[in-house]
Amino acid sequence: MPEIYQCELVSPECPPIEPIEAPLPFENIEHFESWLRERYIPRTMNMRLVPLNPSYDIDINKTECWAIFSSDGLFERSYQVYPKTHLSPEFEELLRGKILSHNHFSDDSTLSSSDVVTWAYSQMKEIRAVTQSKTYSIKTIDQIWPNPRKLAYIFSELPPSMNSAELHSFLEFLSKKESFEYSVMDLSK
Repeated sequence: MPEIYQCELVSPECPPIEPIEAPLPFENIEHFESWLRERYIPRTMNMRLVPLNPSYDIDINKTECWAIFSSDGLFERSYQVYPKTHLSPEFEELLRGKILSHNHFSDDSTLSSSDVVTWAYSQMKEIRAVTQSKTYSIKTIDQIWPNPRKLAYIFSELPPSMNSAELHSFLEFLSKKESFEYSVMDLSK
C-alpha cells in the first residue's frame, strides 16, 4: 500500500515523521475523512514524546494529515505535518481555489484562528477539520473571502484563554458578520 510522508514544510529541527500506509489516491473527500477516523486519528491518541531541545519535548504522534482536493473534490496530494506548521507563500498559492481537509485531535477542536486566516489568505474553496465524530467546515459564499488581515486582527483581539466551545460560538457569529459559511457535521447523532 502507498504511504503518506511528511511535508517538506516540517521544520528541520523537528523529528522526522514516520510514513503511514494509506489507500492512495483517495477516491474523494469522504474516503479520506473516513480513513482519518478509522486509521489515522486513533494513532494520534498515544503519546510518544521525543526531546526537541533541553526545555521542550514534542509528541511525534500528534501530527496532522493534510489532503488537498481540487475544487471538484478530486484528490491531489496528502502530507503529514506537525501542528502549527508555517506555510510558505508557494504552498499557500498551491491551496488557492482548492479544498483542504485535515485532522484535529479532540472532538470539540473546531477550526483554529490560523486555519481561518489561512483559508481567507489562500482563497481556498473550503477548509475542513476532522475529528473522531465531527467535521468542521468553512466555505466562501459567492467566491468572496473576508479580508485575511482583518480576520487576523479580529482573532488577535480574542482572549487567549478562549476554549473550543467559545471559539465555536465566535465562528458562528463571525461567519454571519463576514459572510462565509461555517458548519459542523456531527456523526455521533
